[in-house]
Amino acid sequence: MLSTRSQYGLRLIIALARRGNDSKPIPLSQISKEEGISTRYLQKISQTLVINGYIKPVRGLRGGFVLTKVPSEINLYELVKVLEGEILSPTCIEEKISCPKTSSCLAKKMWVEASDELKKGWSQLTIKNLLEKGEDISGKKNLF
Repeated sequence: MLSTRSQYGLRLIIALARRGNDSKPIPLSQISKEEGISTRYLQKISQTLVINGYIKPVRGLRGGFVLTKVPSEINLYELVKVLEGEILSPTCIEEKISCPKTSSCLAKKMWVEASDELKKGWSQLTIKNLLEKGEDISGKKNLF
């Protein structure tokens, strides 16, 4: 299950991507209102997205945020990994901890396989794909 941080971060990116090539900055307060997410929480999430090069702030009276990449270049797996950390990885895999049960641990093998499948599937998805699928499903541009 994804944390609210990842869900809201994804919604923030999608809200900016929906504007298409319109490079007008969108204030977090507007996204907060449209998405029903606290502005303070969006501010924290946006810091991570700025540091990792997904969005950039535009200062001034008509300031806000814009995407730094086109939606087809924003890979879902990498985005969620930035927001969430390693996905579906128990500590023994993530931190390469030596465990005396490693050779017989059925759970570890299952987690490795599940993590690999998730990575494979999500690595093939982009924000552009999500926007297209969202429109196909409902005829609207709403996701989540």
